[in-house]
Amino acid sequence: MQTITVTGSALPRIDVETPSPVTVITAKQIARSGLTTLSDVVRAVSADNSGSVPNAFSNGFAAGSSGVALRGLTVNSTLVLIDGHRNANYPVSDDGQRSFVDLNTIPLAAVERIEVLKDGASSLYGADAIAGVVNIILRRSFQGVEATADVGTSQHGGGFTRKATFLAGGGDLEKDHYNAYLSVQYQKDNPIMASQRSFPYNTGDLSSLGGPGLGGAPGHAAGTDGAIRPNTAGSLWQPLHGCTTGPLVTDPTKGSWCRYDAKNRYAQVQPAMEQGGIYSRFTVKLNDTTTAYLSASYNEAKTTTRGAPRSIQSSTPNNTNNIALPVGNPSNPFAVPALISYNFGDIPVGFNYDNHNARIVGDVVWPRWANGTTTPRVVLKPRVAGFDPAGLHQLCDTDGCRRQGHLQLCQSVGQLGGDSLGIGAGLQQDLDQRPGYAGPQRQPRAVGPAGWPDGPGHRCADPA
Repeated sequence: MQTITVTGSALPRIDVETPSPVTVITAKQIARSGLTTLSDVVRAVSADNSGSVPNAFSNGFAAGSSGVALRGLTVNSTLVLIDGHRNANYPVSDDGQRSFVDLNTIPLAAVERIEVLKDGASSLYGADAIAGVVNIILRRSFQGVEATADVGTSQHGGGFTRKATFLAGGGDLEKDHYNAYLSVQYQKDNPIMASQRSFPYNTGDLSSLGGPGLGGAPGHAAGTDGAIRPNTAGSLWQPLHGCTTGPLVTDPTKGSWCRYDAKNRYAQVQPAMEQGGIYSRFTVKLNDTTTAYLSASYNEAKTTTRGAPRSIQSSTPNNTNNIALPVGNPSNPFAVPALISYNFGDIPVGFNYDNHNARIVGDVVWPRWANGTTTPRVVLKPRVAGFDPAGLHQLCDTDGCRRQGHLQLCQSVGQLGGDSLGIGAGLQQDLDQRPGYAGPQRQPRAVGPAGWPDGPGHRCADPA
């Protein structure tokens, strides 16, 4: 049976032994899905729900990023690995306190598969894996040249996207004992405005559904046309000048002002994004069981958001809700101070996020467990037997004998009922003595030095 190693696990095991199910998303599945970013792919997993950070979350502390949150927990409870290694967190924490990996900085073109463990793994990885683990496996090698170009738009307008990828590599690990490849990716997405969608997503006026209205001048939301009234009891609002943002609204008890729907004019469903990156990897096969690689990547993600103009009234950091224009101010036509409701339309509001991510990783990979190899071991034994420096003997199985050399050092650490508790460390080497030997057969266990069970087979005579 072929052993399948799960990259990133501290305890490699064959697939049927995995204690928790792992969802695997291959590169072919990603290509068929039509999703264009790694963020879209990972966040399309059913286990990702509340608590995640989407690209459209443009007004938060960590705007301009994308993070995954499995099983309804927050982004700092889902561990994101790249080839089993940790990655640098986004420089701005979610809500100023939850660190996470920005998925926008990982090139989708170089991804071979994505493994999602939808179960807690804090016992192996720590508290940041309480909700699960997302392990992104990049291509181990690539031969040939591959280029793609995609354009698309949304059904109802906005969000026009264009994407191009280039992948080239050469060298056969089995024949040439090396492989090197380069991946380049670029993507640009236009924003989607709330005004490009239908009711109720395109307005802040939900009064027809029993929700809040626009507020208007009495709610400090007169807009860029503004409204003003004398600072006297019972006075009524009136437009500061002619209406340009909407029709005139009149309330017998409050006055009149120009209709102003900030959400319809400025809100974004998706911000404008531009991202690109380069990833390269060089892999060398040192022998039949050992490979080494060095990879380097650089990615940049730009996010541009737009917001509604700021109001002259604010409660923080200074309360200006009762600000009044003095007599003689060009905008005050009254003989007494005047209250004003106004939004500064000539002052741009929005954020520009520019995230740079550079990463260099080197690793040597070799099998941890194999027949006929020298394997350090740390074992717990119920009996302490001291130090055994000799320990060279033979074991037999159904096919004959083989030699086994081992060195064991044990130390008592406590007492249990009727016996002592010890910790042992050992070094063992199996030497195959026969052509065609395929490993030991399961037989009654032998008794090795100091009376400890010591491997399969039965005890043979020590060599002369």
